Parts: sequence; C-alpha cells; structure tokens
Amino acid sequence: SWYSHGFGWMWPNLERRVIKKDQRHAGLKEYLAQRERAGLISRQEVVSMLPPLFLGVEPHHTVLDLCAAPGSKTFQMLEVMHWPQAEQGRPPNGFILANELQWRRANMLAHQVGRLGSPCMV
Repeated sequence: SWYSHGFGWMWPNLERRVIKKDQRHAGLKEYLAQRERAGLISRQEVVSMLPPLFLGVEPHHTVLDLCAAPGSKTFQMLEVMHWPQAEQGRPPNGFILANELQWRRANMLAHQVGRLGSPCMV
C-alpha cells in the first residue's frame, strides 16, 4: 500500500465532485459525511496526504504546524504519532502545536483535530 498501515485508499473513477453533485450518489455522500463527522474517516486529496508522510513524524516528536487550517494534515500527523503506541495501549509522548491566524479557519482546525480526541494536540 502507498500509505502507512493501509489506511489511505482511493476510489477509482469516482471523484469528490461527482459524489457531491450526482443525485445517484446521495446515499454514499451521506454515508461518508456521517463517518467523517464521527471521526472514523477523513477525506483528503492524495497530494495533501504526502507532506505529512514525507515529514516522518514519530511518537516522540514535537511538531509546529503553522497555517494549519483546515486541519487535515494536522489530523494525519496525529494519527501517525499514535500508530506505534496504539499497539501498546499508551499515548505518544510528543505533541503537535497547530496554529491558525484567522479565527474562522482556527475553528475549522479545532473541530477537525478534536474528532480524534488526542492528548497530543495543543
């Protein structure tokens, strides 16, 4: 798999705009939206998923994420920090300090990373 732990996948020939606009996919759209609100999935473009993977975040790292909204990359880095520790049932000892200057975007950031419930988020 191109993404660690096999957690990243693409749906061939089904783009976001098709799901959003085509009424035939209304049920799928609602299903995905429910899962995203519950924090079970996070939808993101592949190109946006690459920087956190190349950064190589580990559970003991301290990460400063500036201009972090809407928070998809921050969420992804938090997940990566938790992977090795999850098998041992303990949280990572590192953390991510995420910042956003615009208050509306900061609210989106807080909502996005809050879905994970990680103690490693500042």
